[in-house]
Amino acid sequence: MKGIEWGKTLTAIVTPMDARGEIDIPAAVNLARDIIAHGCDGIVVCGTTGEAATLSTEEKLPLISSLGEEIRGKGLLIAGVGG
Repeated sequence: MKGIEWGKTLTAIVTPMDARGEIDIPAAVNLARDIIAHGCDGIVVCGTTGEAATLSTEEKLPLISSLGEEIRGKGLLIAGVGG
């Protein structure tokens, strides 16, 4: 059985927010795209030291889904899903 290939560099990203305090998904997608394009092996979103504790599942899911679609096949996505 082959193990998970974690890569060498995973970047924990902040969750961009708009002026209303809501998640700015297009900004998050652009950030992830830029990070992967500059050589990182993957991203960590909604980690335990970030905004994850204050975001609901309903807020996290569209963010995680959008980031997954963007970096699929290009990098690893690790998502914090705890509440």
